[in-house]
Amino acid sequence: MNPQQSTSTPSNNGTSNANSSTNGNSVMNTSGNQFRPQEGLSFNGPSHLNFSNYGLYQPLPQRSPSQPPNTSQHQSLQSQQSPFGNADVTTTGSGSTAYQQQLRAHYEKQKHQYEQQQAAQQKAEQVQAQQAAQVQAAKAQAQAQAQAQAQAQAQAQAQAVQAAQVQAAQAQAQAQAQAQAQAQAQAQAQNQRQALAQQDSLQSLRHHQRHTRSLVGIPD
Repeated sequence: MNPQQSTSTPSNNGTSNANSSTNGNSVMNTSGNQFRPQEGLSFNGPSHLNFSNYGLYQPLPQRSPSQPPNTSQHQSLQSQQSPFGNADVTTTGSGSTAYQQQLRAHYEKQKHQYEQQQAAQQKAEQVQAQQAAQVQAAKAQAQAQAQAQAQAQAQAQAQAVQAAQVQAAQAQAQAQAQAQAQAQAQAQAQNQRQALAQQDSLQSLRHHQRHTRSLVGIPD
């Protein structure tokens, strides 16, 4: 709807032509039951609205082919300020009030639709943000639980290692005690053997002394 087109507007004698264009909007022949674009609302870009350049069309008054051109219907276009925006609204006599009402109604409709779209988009973004926050919270909670489980497992393993070390120390102490007991028993047995050997040696010595004395006639 943005190509610029030149139009011819009939005057009193039906021969003169006037070229006119509207800001980015096509202008159609104003003779007969044609439509003339006016400035109003437009979409500017894929997602934002610019309520300043939207092509709306107003039917011009009709006349029969045999009726001569009415100069009052083709007055010079007068520019007046739009009551709801900065766009210029051109009027053609008695049709200006109806056109302004149509333009205002269309503007309100477009504005309402735009506000609804914006509200829906904001709501969807809020829902997505809440869902993302919930997902992140669930991930954080899962990570915290995994870390707690890992810490519990590590603590249990450390306790098991400590218990094994204690058991090993106890076993080593028992082995050392047994070794000491065996050494003491061996020492006692050796002492007993030595004592017996000394007694045997002493008895042998006494017996030899008696025998010697008896040989020489010395009484005990």
